[in-house]
Amino acid sequence: MLSDDERTRFHGAVNSLKYDRTVEPNKFDALAEFHRGLAVFVAHGGPGFPGWHRLYLMLFEAALQEVDPSVCLPYWDSTLDSSLDNPAESYVFSDDFFGPIDGDITSGPFANWATPELAPLTRSGGRDGVLFTHDAIRDMMTRNTYEEILMPDQDPQYNMEFHHGGAHVFIGGHMERLDEAAYDIIFFLHHAFVDYIWELFREKMVANGLDPEVFPTGTIVNDYHRPDALMGFGNVTHAEGYLHALKDSYEYERSPECSRGNPDCGSKYLYCNTTIYRCLPIDPAFPPVPNPGPNPKPCKPNKPQAYQNSFCIDGVCDVNQWVWVPVKIMSQRPPEFHTYPSYPVYNGKMSK
Repeated sequence: MLSDDERTRFHGAVNSLKYDRTVEPNKFDALAEFHRGLAVFVAHGGPGFPGWHRLYLMLFEAALQEVDPSVCLPYWDSTLDSSLDNPAESYVFSDDFFGPIDGDITSGPFANWATPELAPLTRSGGRDGVLFTHDAIRDMMTRNTYEEILMPDQDPQYNMEFHHGGAHVFIGGHMERLDEAAYDIIFFLHHAFVDYIWELFREKMVANGLDPEVFPTGTIVNDYHRPDALMGFGNVTHAEGYLHALKDSYEYERSPECSRGNPDCGSKYLYCNTTIYRCLPIDPAFPPVPNPGPNPKPCKPNKPQAYQNSFCIDGVCDVNQWVWVPVKIMSQRPPEFHTYPSYPVYNGKMSK
């Protein structure tokens, strides 16, 4: 969990992107634009869903770390809030975290944000939809294969994308519309939790002797979700979104838990409900008190990686078919990154 200082720096980095207009309309909204138009179909409604969003989150975190290398993208575990009698009254919707859950966002760290169309960022939370619940995650974890949790023709009880949609509807406003959802910072925190759940499922597959890098087969509703279909991020395919290499640059801290033997949730914003022994957000009517527990782990910085270009175009994979265009470098490689395992391709063969 983030410390107060880490959360403040995260908010600062996000706002730096929002008000950096070196890219039109600003860097934050430019990234949000990736989740519009055709991407709505490429990223949703099939097995490409988790891999597409994983790569998207990595791009967003990389942008944050250009502002502040110590910042990482946290996830929002909405099961903590869904356990409340009224999740809309969770402390996470205070000015210390997300800001208001209802109406125009006029207070909190993202106060007075607007979309590229100059419409104020809005939410209409708590009217409809359901946040992630412990039961929903438990149900998904009773399945064993991707086909059971990712294919659109499977039982919604076990479908990860179906459950993820409940939080979009619960927040409402811009979050409720797929082509505008990424204008709200909650989008990225919510999808980081979806990625966390997916990683838990992948760990289970490994423990059961299954290969989580194998793209699932089954009924695919459209061509956008074929394993060889491009995501829209360069030459990366949906199948490549399942590779372990994407996950090598970051790791997740486990969601907070408490028990009879350890009733400490590790954050002053959470308390352990000793009736059900579950961590819950504190009451917004009462200020948080310092937590005597251990200091949170610092964010793990991303490992620098190179991406191997396939150099394929019109069915031909050959670097000689490409034209090299000089571009202005907008960011620099880390100084410790000396080797680049990326090579030219000639006549369909990689030349090392």
